[in-house]
Amino acid sequence: MKAICTITLATCLFSLILPESVQARAGKKKDKDQFPNARKILKKYGSNGVIHPGPESDALRKAFETDKRLKHFDTNNDGKLDNNEIAAIKPKHIGRKKKSTA
Repeated sequence: MKAICTITLATCLFSLILPESVQARAGKKKDKDQFPNARKILKKYGSNGVIHPGPESDALRKAFETDKRLKHFDTNNDGKLDNNEIAAIKPKHIGRKKKSTA
């Protein structure tokens, strides 16, 4: 009788804990997609891997005012994207990986 109560209690506790862990894992995927990376920004607003001054940078500044996800590109926290901040938007790796000569 004692074993049946223990198994029932363990099953109930497991069923209460499981949904929380599933929800915590689902939240991590949202956080990853929350901020667009530099490749997406360059693909949308730039040409040839660079955002040139003029219409491209103006379009990015206009999007910066409306899209809260772009706020992490404002490094000096003045509420505007400066030319230096726009120039600093670069992907981690540009081009192909070099083949080893070994």
